[in-house]
Amino acid sequence: MTILDELIEKISKSDIDEQLKIICDSITREEIEVIEDYEGPSGPNIFLSLPVNCDDKKFEHYISLQREAQNKYIICHWNCLIRLTNATPKIVKVWEVKQDEPKKILKEFAEKLQFIKGE
Repeated sequence: MTILDELIEKISKSDIDEQLKIICDSITREEIEVIEDYEGPSGPNIFLSLPVNCDDKKFEHYISLQREAQNKYIICHWNCLIRLTNATPKIVKVWEVKQDEPKKILKEFAEKLQFIKGE
């Protein structure tokens, strides 16, 4: 059983927003520990925000999973000029998530991450 399956099993009685938030918080704790001074997109409706390693030397790239409304989500691709200090990331592309299960939503997030990386 994967870590994702274990988390979903533990929280299967809660609503999808709560399930997704708990899973995303776990992923964030694991990923952000490795990254010092993470300054990517953040906010109350951004459930997951990660840096994307690309070959782009002009911009830093990020991907986020955001709640639009209850049980409605979007995936956003952000970028920010590297050479500017305190530059605010800007949304480049938005995808509507048409899934209704946390596992499928995170799978779609992973597919978009691969797309942004160019893989």
